[in-house]
Amino acid sequence: MIFQSHYAPVNIPEITIQRLLFSNPCNTPLDKVIITHGITDRKLTFGQVMDGVKKFGKALRQEVGLKPSDTVAVFCPNQLYYPVAILGVLCANGVVTTVNPVYTVPEFRFQLENSGAKYIITVPEFLEKTLEAAKSVNIPKENVILFEPMSGYKDVEAMIARTRLTGEQGEWDDFSGERCREQTAYLMYSSGTTGKSKAVELTHYNLVANIHQYFRAVTWLDADKDVVLTFLPYYHIYALTYVMHFMIGIPVVILPGFNIETYLGCIEKYRASFTPSVPPVCLAMLKYPHLNKYDLSSLKRIVSAAAPLGLELELALKNRLDILVVQGYGMTEASPYTHAVDMEKDLPESYGSVGRLAANMEAKIVDEDKKELAYGEIGRLLLRGPNVMKGYYRNPEATAEAIDSDGFYDTGDLAFVDHNGYYFVVDRVKELIKYKGLQVAPAEIESHLNEHPNLLDSCVVPLYSADEATELPFAFVVADPAANPRPTEKEIQDYVAARVAPHKKIRGGVRFVSEIPKNPSGKILRRVLRDQLQQSQKQASRL
Repeated sequence: MIFQSHYAPVNIPEITIQRLLFSNPCNTPLDKVIITHGITDRKLTFGQVMDGVKKFGKALRQEVGLKPSDTVAVFCPNQLYYPVAILGVLCANGVVTTVNPVYTVPEFRFQLENSGAKYIITVPEFLEKTLEAAKSVNIPKENVILFEPMSGYKDVEAMIARTRLTGEQGEWDDFSGERCREQTAYLMYSSGTTGKSKAVELTHYNLVANIHQYFRAVTWLDADKDVVLTFLPYYHIYALTYVMHFMIGIPVVILPGFNIETYLGCIEKYRASFTPSVPPVCLAMLKYPHLNKYDLSSLKRIVSAAAPLGLELELALKNRLDILVVQGYGMTEASPYTHAVDMEKDLPESYGSVGRLAANMEAKIVDEDKKELAYGEIGRLLLRGPNVMKGYYRNPEATAEAIDSDGFYDTGDLAFVDHNGYYFVVDRVKELIKYKGLQVAPAEIESHLNEHPNLLDSCVVPLYSADEATELPFAFVVADPAANPRPTEKEIQDYVAARVAPHKKIRGGVRFVSEIPKNPSGKILRRVLRDQLQQSQKQASRL
């Protein structure tokens, strides 16, 4: 069966993102501070953002010669003017591709080449790496723009400062109608945890649709009372929520990265009421011994996404902070929001779920034979809606594999939906461990391990046993250095065995490590640990 959204449909205009911003949909006062840098305390008002976006778009066309549909790569940590720059690119009818700031030169070069980028916006400390990558794909030095002043280069703020707006028609590029459904706004690269990253084409209509879907779900947000604090890396699709928030007049405080003392200090300083998060940060907050040093009374809500949070961690953090903690769900291919829990009140029936399907969306749960399943049955989650991507850029084969002939996108996640319309994501299809034909979800075991009082983090991967001709769950764990006594392998195995069905026991073993590798959005890099385990198996077999 096809599941419909519980939300009433929303009318989605066929307009550009810049038109939506300039329309000021919530009548936000122009002098209201809307973006604050949590480290420098520099601020931008809503009027400064709109003015800066228009001016930077005009400067890109006049000063550097950006043409319609030219792609601009943004390669840096979070900056105050980051949203102004990317919206300015769109205002000039360009295309934005955001680059992971920890990329090596070869990884950066791949994205530049694959996206066809002609311009790069970066910061001085990344300049050496940027110029090396740019040279390899024939991007001239003159097409590199900086966020900060430096001799010999144009910089974003100076370009804005010397640009004058005349109010003439066509000063910023705009269009509507069918073109909005076709015109690419973002080339957002998937995480690439299972291979080469793919460029996801998101159109203006995709993004405008998702913003309106988000508006429908977050009626509890109050522009007069709420403040959003985010450390999420702006290159990642999850961080697009900052656009959604300041478009509806919600002040956003940005951090260049996550440090728990800085993060908690900013909640206190800026009276943050809501913070988008990821599971590793939720776990860090839960296990941080000095929370009572900070006044966190303003914080009312946390939504964790990008990776499974786990029911135990969700409830443990909720109880420790006495606030609403929920799991969100979305993906690059869906612009990104697809599911949300109503955070206006505490809803026990939603615990452990990723919420209800966004407005204007449809879903299917299917088995391995693509047979449609009913309520309560676990299968692959497929989604269809106006926010689902145009496709993978220059990759029709991958697009055809991901989106079926009816327009449903295969998320690759195993999930089920209950009769209240709440969706529960079990695990990634490709990450399931098969123990003697029985499916084991690593995320479930990890949620138990992360509840262990002397463990800080964990990752479960398959270990193939030739003797038993099956995969066995194997756990990498990070022990709390302050734990006394230190947990043992047997103790951890027994701890999990007491909480799971027999086929889910950690039969493969336990290895203590100093950290669990993750990408910047918080997703565990299972492949790294799986490869390490396989390599150690090969070495052991030679002895």
